[in-house]
Amino acid sequence: MNKIERYPEIIIYDFDGVIVNSNAVKSKVFFDVTKRFFGDIIADKFLSYHESNIHIDRYDKFKYLFSNILNISLDLVLYENLLSSFSVLLKK
Repeated sequence: MNKIERYPEIIIYDFDGVIVNSNAVKSKVFFDVTKRFFGDIIADKFLSYHESNIHIDRYDKFKYLFSNILNISLDLVLYENLLSSFSVLLKK
């Protein structure tokens, strides 16, 4: 009997994608969200940034989008909309 069978109440959380590689799913969601708001060109640039910086969280990635790809000041309403859209699409 393995440990999981002995302790069925154990819940395993995989926040960083070590057990299940979720990077491909997140890449698609990052692309889809930025495409919806800004179009293909921006989405492609942001996807490249994301894939080169997998270890950075979504909050900092979207801040990077504003400052380094869009070259505009952080718009908090738009920032929150991006984060919300990302979360909704990621849950599908």
